[in-house]
Amino acid sequence: MQIKSYDWFINRENNKPCLVAGTAPTIVNFPYRRFKGIYITCGDGPVRLKDLFQPHYWVNANNIFPVPELHLDIINSFLETIFIFADSVTYSRQHINLSFLENELKVNWFAYDQRHFNHRPCGTNLFCCELLDIYPDRDTLQELIQKRYKTVNHYSSGDTVAIHALAFAIILGCNPIYLQGIEIPLYQHEYIHRGESPTCISDRKSVFYKCISRILADFKYLIDVAYENDIEVYNLSHTSTLNQIDSLKYMDPLKCYSRK
Repeated sequence: MQIKSYDWFINRENNKPCLVAGTAPTIVNFPYRRFKGIYITCGDGPVRLKDLFQPHYWVNANNIFPVPELHLDIINSFLETIFIFADSVTYSRQHINLSFLENELKVNWFAYDQRHFNHRPCGTNLFCCELLDIYPDRDTLQELIQKRYKTVNHYSSGDTVAIHALAFAIILGCNPIYLQGIEIPLYQHEYIHRGESPTCISDRKSVFYKCISRILADFKYLIDVAYENDIEVYNLSHTSTLNQIDSLKYMDPLKCYSRK
C-alpha cells in the first residue's frame, strides 16, 4: 500500500526509543537483546543486519540498491517494514512507473523528494524533474522539517542517506534517538561494512571526504532541531566522524536504554 502523505508519519512513534542504524562494524556494539524500540536503517542495512533485527522503517536515497524494478523480491521479503525511498534519486536516470510500484510492491511504501526545493526543477536535466508534474504540491523532506519545526532554512539534498533516516526518526517523534554504525569515514580503507575487513591501507579519500563539512552541518541542523523540541539524540560510536559535532551527545552503547 502506498502511503500518500508525510502526515502518516507525524508522531506515529511518539516517545518511543529508536536506533538509526548504519552498517559500519560498530553496529554490533548495540545492546539488541534489551532494546524494546524502533529500528530504522537504510541502504542494504536490512540485508546486512537481518540477523540482528528486522527494521520497522527502511529509508533510502540512491539509484543502485534497492531499486523496485530490480530488487522487488528483496523489498517484498520485508513485509513488516515500511519501505521509504527518495524517488527523486531512484528515478533520476529512468522514468518512474507508478503503476508498477502500486501493483508490485507488497509492502507499505512511501516516496519522498529530497532535491526539488520550492517545487522547482533541479536543473540537472535528469528524469527526476518529471515528478514535479506527478506531485505538484509535494514538499521535499527538508522543507517539511523546516515548516514543521519553524526553522529559518533547511538542510541540503543530503550526501548520505543516514541524514534522511534521522529526519524521519524526528518526524516520527522517536525519543531518545540513538545513532550507531554511522562512521562517515574520511578515507577509503575505513569505509567498510559489518563483516568486512579493510583491503588495504592507503591515503585514498572516501566518497565523503569532499562533502564532510556539509554532512556534519546537515547532521548538526537536525540534531539542533531535535534538541530544541526536547528529543534526545545520542551518538554511540566513539570512532565516528559525527563526534566532531560539538552539540551531539555521546553515550556508551551499553548505557542506552528503552522506555517502557
